[in-house]
Amino acid sequence: MEYVTLNNGIKMPKLGYGVYGVYQTPAEDTKRCVLDAIEESMRKLQTEYLDLLLIHQPFGDYYGTYRAMEELYKEGKLRAIGVSNFGPDHYLDIQHFAEIEALDGGESLFFSHYDPKTVELFISIL
Repeated sequence: MEYVTLNNGIKMPKLGYGVYGVYQTPAEDTKRCVLDAIEESMRKLQTEYLDLLLIHQPFGDYYGTYRAMEELYKEGKLRAIGVSNFGPDHYLDIQHFAEIEALDGGESLFFSHYDPKTVELFISIL
């Protein structure tokens, strides 16, 4: 099996698993639904932790989703958390909001869609 080392030093296997549909949850229920979905996923996978969990896109209550992920990170159930497919505006927004720095899943940098000054700013902040 191949492994990758994340920017926070966590070494993890290149193996993926996804959860679909939580973004459709009403904002007031998001955190609970995310916690339930992750706990259920870990039960089905017969594991006590996940190496990495990413928010796939900035839809729905991604703040509530990230709060739930931070809670599980603090409990040691998630070893790394982050985002994917976030443009610079959403990425900077979640970084400003978050207690725990979001890893960038690599798909966020759609530089061809942004003017060069925006790309320069984004890279300088990283």
